[in-house]
Amino acid sequence: MSAKKLVVCAATMVLASCAQVATVQDTITDAVAGDAADNIDSTTLRVQDKAFTPQFGPVEFADAFGSRETGPHGTFGQFPANFETPAHIHSHGYRAVVLSGEMTNPFDGEANPPVMSPGSYWSVAAGDNHVTACVSETPCEFMMWGAEKFDFISDGNNSSVETDIVSSVTLREDDKVFTPQFGPVEFADAFGSRETGPHGTFGKFPAAFETPVHTHSHGYQAIVIKGEMTNPFNGEANPPVMQPGSYWSVAANDSHTTACVSETPCEFLMWGDQNFDFNATE
Repeated sequence: MSAKKLVVCAATMVLASCAQVATVQDTITDAVAGDAADNIDSTTLRVQDKAFTPQFGPVEFADAFGSRETGPHGTFGQFPANFETPAHIHSHGYRAVVLSGEMTNPFDGEANPPVMSPGSYWSVAAGDNHVTACVSETPCEFMMWGAEKFDFISDGNNSSVETDIVSSVTLREDDKVFTPQFGPVEFADAFGSRETGPHGTFGKFPAAFETPVHTHSHGYQAIVIKGEMTNPFNGEANPPVMQPGSYWSVAANDSHTTACVSETPCEFLMWGDQNFDFNATE
């Protein structure tokens, strides 16, 4: 045992053994390290506060968090109606969810790709050749996020492609499988496992429903798909009302509630790099 832990044991003057003190210290250290690894702040970005700017031709982007030029990021994208990108690849994988309009994301010249309505999820592995399209008569909006920078390589040169954990998949809104979780709350898996580690999870709340005050051991990020929601922190009296397309995030151990404040049910997508838990504080 280190000299530092021996001093702590002597100073506590409690009946706990030195081994117990050491275990407590190690547990606290692990918890702090886990919180730091989340790197997630508690924020709210309403749909009306997003700032879109032109990027590639008619494509527009708006930042949710981070920086797509340098590393981890969350980015809203807008495509005009009946728009399709050239075939391309990315150096790193990304994930995305459709917020409005209807989209496709065919791989390798796929002839009849699934049409994705709002609430559908897709992901693209590094180096996988594909196009991304808005196939509706109305513009499309989506949100994409990734753990690495975002690029667009239209010539098929994959020399800079790196391996990551993102696979190429498509999950249509109609194919999601919801199951009851906490009372009237329902969850459906998008990717990973919220019980053990990195995950993406769709959630459903009934109309006019609010969770008890609670915390999470690890931070998470989320986006509203249907209904109107709030996520007040520390008893916040007038939290922002988030319509579909709004984004929020919760830091580890921040006290809050999450509510569906509309007269219709709410749906959202949440994701995180650690397991998800629910620790009621009231």
